[in-house]
Amino acid sequence: MYIAKDISYKIGGKAILENISITIPPGSLTAIVGPNGAGKTTLLKILTGEYSTKNQNIFINQVPIQKLGTEALSKIRAVVPQSAHVNFPFTVEEIVALGRYPHKKLKATNAEIIDSVMHITEIAALKDRIYMTLSGGEKQRVQLARALAQIWERSTDPSYLFLDEPTANLDIAQQHQIFEHTKRMCGSNVGILMIIHDLNLAAQYADHLIYLKQGSIVAQGPAEFMIKKHWIEETFSYPVDLVPDRSSGRSYIIPRAKFENNTETNLETLIPIENGKFDN
Repeated sequence: MYIAKDISYKIGGKAILENISITIPPGSLTAIVGPNGAGKTTLLKILTGEYSTKNQNIFINQVPIQKLGTEALSKIRAVVPQSAHVNFPFTVEEIVALGRYPHKKLKATNAEIIDSVMHITEIAALKDRIYMTLSGGEKQRVQLARALAQIWERSTDPSYLFLDEPTANLDIAQQHQIFEHTKRMCGSNVGILMIIHDLNLAAQYADHLIYLKQGSIVAQGPAEFMIKKHWIEETFSYPVDLVPDRSSGRSYIIPRAKFENNTETNLETLIPIENGKFDN
């Protein structure tokens, strides 16, 4: 279990996070959603040990995070950032192999693990490609494979994977591929925390949902009970409608367009532009 209790964080005297307590259960996907500036990425960096707080109330498998050295920590938790810049002509296989750096294993063992995670994330055919030549979706799958290679060691203790908006700038198919690959890992005793902007993706894939606004938790709990109109509108300060999905039993979130009551479009004032469209 990955547990954080009463996490607060300030920058220049300004509170970024206040009294955050969350639990990341192994074998499940926990999603954090909230508006820009809510403190989501800051929280992720504190949870993963990149940022430290005055009171380090973070426990990984019952061990305080400050008692875990860098090497021990890197073996049980991996991070996929929103974007990863690579300035050298590494191949896909070389990028994935970076995940094995903390482990003192035989070359053959590492090679087997690297091969396994590349097949799981469906990038085996890209192994000799230069990373910088890949599409956005391909790069995200490579980074996911690198993270999986890092926490691949199987033991009685669970491992954890953190992802910061992994589907940003991806098309619909690529978004669902990332979620499908990630969700599979939950069955391998892996606890996953993901920052997600798309509420509908969170509703479809998350097991647990956390609403974060202005550094505080609005609500959290099992995802099937958390897709509620009042919590969404309170978190994002914007009206929404919920449309039930009969196949999944969950709901789609539809933002409601806000128009002024007296606003009307006068077609005679529009100026025609290309392809038969109009502009004023």
